[in-house]
Formats: sequence, structure tokens, C-alpha cells
Amino acid sequence: MKKKKILFISILIITVFIAAIFTAGCASSPERSQAAGASAQTAFFNGFWELPNGQIIYIQYNAFVLYSFDFSVTNTGIILYSDSEILLNLDSEEYALFGYSKVSQNINVTSSEGNEFANGIWTKNAGLSFADGGRNPIEGYWVEIDGEYVNILHILPNGWGILYECDEDLDILVKSSVLYEGNPPTELIINLNLPEDDGQIGNYNVPFNLIFEGSAVMIGIGDDLSTYWKYIKR
Repeated sequence: MKKKKILFISILIITVFIAAIFTAGCASSPERSQAAGASAQTAFFNGFWELPNGQIIYIQYNAFVLYSFDFSVTNTGIILYSDSEILLNLDSEEYALFGYSKVSQNINVTSSEGNEFANGIWTKNAGLSFADGGRNPIEGYWVEIDGEYVNILHILPNGWGILYECDEDLDILVKSSVLYEGNPPTELIINLNLPEDDGQIGNYNVPFNLIFEGSAVMIGIGDDLSTYWKYIKR
């Protein structure tokens, strides 16, 4: 709920003072079409895909990571898909819409203006995997639903991930980078933009406690667990 989200920001402010290439010019706020919400295509899309220009896109449920030719991270975001369209949400109000058709286990993609490099056959590569993947219990795709908000924590191997704060349609409201250490880790470091006393916005790395609870993980600050967010792993 909004009240909880305001409380969340207040806690962060107190704690602080105590303690890439899909084009950015892609269509803004497009019609959502049918590429929204849950889809029966999830199992088909999950995994690594080779793009026509040699880049790699990794899809896990509704999150994606785009890698360059040397496997460095180029971009991240939320992905929605229907039987004929793919919608990439790169950040708040930044989108790229693609049409596609299945060709055996691959897809033939057509894109909007500015993203023509993605046109052609995307090949699913079942032989690709993360060298150090699957060794840490925090890795994976975690979801927390807070009233009208959906928060997605996408944690990758090697100590990093992305937190997406979304509305109920999975449009990104806030996108934050995440760091972690240890196996299992006991805290997450979330990079946040927070208001300062002079009205300016400051960038801070804020530590959050991390408590594993069965198939869930509790994330928060301080000793009052009732204020923590509970993420469920998919």
C-alpha cells in the first residue's frame, strides 16, 4: 500500500543519516497491447537467447538482462510477452515493443523504429549457463506484492542484481541496483536515490537485513520484523 511505501522511504532516510544498449529513444508509454500480465509463454521464454547481432538476452519470468558480445551487462528491465508481441520496459517510461512469430524453438522478431538491430531470428541457446550459477540461495527471481505495487527482486550470480518497484501492470516505477556478499548473504546493499535536507536528490548505498524463511526471504531495516518485506521465490 502507499502508506507502507511512504514508511519504507522514511526508514531509509533515517538509516542514511544515521549510518547498456536498447535505444533510450524507444517509444514512451506505448499502448500495452496484449503483451501484459501473466502468460503461458513463460516456460518458452525462460533462458538464454542469441540475438541476430550476437548479443545475448537472459530472460527469467518477467525480468531480463541484456549482455554484450563479451558478456558484460548492457541493460536490464522487465519483459512482458503475449503470443505475438514482446514488451521490454527498460526503466520508468522507457519501452521497446517487438512483434514476433515462433520458428520451431526460436522466434523471428520485428521491432519498432530505433531497434532494427534486433530484427531477425532470436535463437534459444540451452547450452548457455552461468558459470557460478545456482550456488547461492539468494539467486533467482523473487516477488513481493504490496497492494497495488509489485516488487521484483532479480538476483544474479556473482554478487549483484536489480530491484524493480512496479505498479500492478508491471510498469517500472523505480529501478535500483543491488549488491550482496556471502553464501548465504545476510544483507543486501540497495542503491537508492533519496531526498536530502536541501531538496536535492542524493545517491546512497543502503544496507538491508536479509533473513531466509523457507521459500521466502525477509528484507528490511532494524529489529521489527513486522516492517520487513516478504519476497517469495518463483
